[in-house]
Amino acid sequence: MAAIKVKDESEFRSLLDGLSRDIVDAHIYWKLWKDIDELLKASPEVYNESSTFWYYTLNAYLRTALASLARAFDQEESSLHLKSWLITIREHQYLFTKSAFARRCSGDPFAKWLLKDAKEPDIAVLAADIGSCSMTDPDVSALYKYRSTVVAHRGAKLTKQGANAQFPNIDVELIERLLERASAILNRYSMLFNATAYGMTPVGHDDVKRVVRSVQRDLTDARERVEAQVAALVGKQQ
Repeated sequence: MAAIKVKDESEFRSLLDGLSRDIVDAHIYWKLWKDIDELLKASPEVYNESSTFWYYTLNAYLRTALASLARAFDQEESSLHLKSWLITIREHQYLFTKSAFARRCSGDPFAKWLLKDAKEPDIAVLAADIGSCSMTDPDVSALYKYRSTVVAHRGAKLTKQGANAQFPNIDVELIERLLERASAILNRYSMLFNATAYGMTPVGHDDVKRVVRSVQRDLTDARERVEAQVAALVGKQQ
């Protein structure tokens, strides 16, 4: 796979920003899916109250998470993904020299301390990272197969088999291994490039808990009012 051609630091920064959006989105939507799924299992009344809404919401979050993760670990020659980005770093190491780092961080008041710890990419680590984002890695291979027959495309041969079709599947542990790998690699080279790291949890990530708890509280209050009314009517009849 060839490196992506970049003419200057600005173009490389644009690649970094673009790749980060996919990786951050994968983390955010995956966490939303997991949190909502766990909350609704603990509060089945909330799910039953608006089951259609929750069903499609869960599916939307899961599909978005998997699509974003699949883009991060894509293998297309002409696309931006972790592997092509890492190969680009390998072929443009002049962007990671201490002098280039100092120039990029010159406006940072802490730059003189940052510069003391500035490092260039470790070639052995970079090679290992490229390997961990390639089809030779079993997790990446499984995700790519799933992406090619379920997420980005619908496999025609399998679909023709109807209910008997055995579509590729991936488990939660595999997804979370790849999520962790993607964020670690992204932040490793982002730190080397401009001393920044991307957070994978958005502000307000607990909002969904408040929504579910609020609905559960309303349902509980409504049930208790009905039960009290029924009890009052029974008492009058007696």
